[in-house]
Amino acid sequence: MALKTIENKIKAVKKTRQVTKAMEAVSAVKMRKSQEKALLARPYAFGALSILEKITNRHPEWPVEHLVFREREMNTVLIVLITSDRGLAGILNTAVIRAAEALIRKHNLSNKNCAFITIGRKGYEYFTRRGYYILKNISYAELTNKETELGLEQDMLDSFVGGAYSHVYIGYSNFRSTFFQEPVLQQVLPLSVSALQKVVSGITPEKGKYAEFFKAQGSNGEKKISVAPYTYEPSEEEVFNSLIPSLLRIFVQQGLFEAEASEHSARMVAMKSAGDKADEMSKALTLSFNKARQSAITREVSEIIGGREALAEN
Repeated sequence: MALKTIENKIKAVKKTRQVTKAMEAVSAVKMRKSQEKALLARPYAFGALSILEKITNRHPEWPVEHLVFREREMNTVLIVLITSDRGLAGILNTAVIRAAEALIRKHNLSNKNCAFITIGRKGYEYFTRRGYYILKNISYAELTNKETELGLEQDMLDSFVGGAYSHVYIGYSNFRSTFFQEPVLQQVLPLSVSALQKVVSGITPEKGKYAEFFKAQGSNGEKKISVAPYTYEPSEEEVFNSLIPSLLRIFVQQGLFEAEASEHSARMVAMKSAGDKADEMSKALTLSFNKARQSAITREVSEIIGGREALAEN
């Protein structure tokens, strides 16, 4: 390989390393911020769950009788799928998509009886190409609008209560640690208190400073405090009915928070890995360059010595 070619490759690899290093640093900052955001929302999630548990304990017949708690035969499914808009994040999006496909295969569903609400471009493009009906596609820019977020919860509730879909699921990447993001496909409707507890407890990461912080507050990260009995206005039943959209909002918001933290974490790790490979390649190319240059110098010296010897003989 020519010296100029090797030199150009070394320059290209070093430029790539600069890009990956910058993306790694940006993703690390965003990961910390998104993780903090998810954890700061935790008290609200526990508060809503606590109210639901207190009401249902006083009136256990409500969850059984209420439409959103009533189990149905699975025949039509709506999946709220949260993926990213961009790649360069390892297998993050692929893992969530595979989890959705596993659910579809498990219950013998097809593009005839399974639809999607997609958040993020990757999931939208994947299932659109395979002929699935996309009830709604929401961009991350639209999620900054509070009306869009509330509209998503209402779409889920209306689709289930109206009978268009027998089950509603939400799929996202759950942030467990910097190096491990777990694909999750959680049933949202029919609503389950145990499912909501699982979502809330999943907010706490396995490793890092926040894991230690919440371990100190309880086995599941919940601070153990005693709460005085509630007084409900206008009535317990109306509070119960108005609480349901808030519970759906918890599923959606925590899914978004977890997906955001997972995306930045996966991208940070992917960029670090790419940067390490670039460093290895740069060293290998530099070694090849030095060897080629040494060979060229040796050849030139040999030619000079040969020329001098030829002149001396003449």
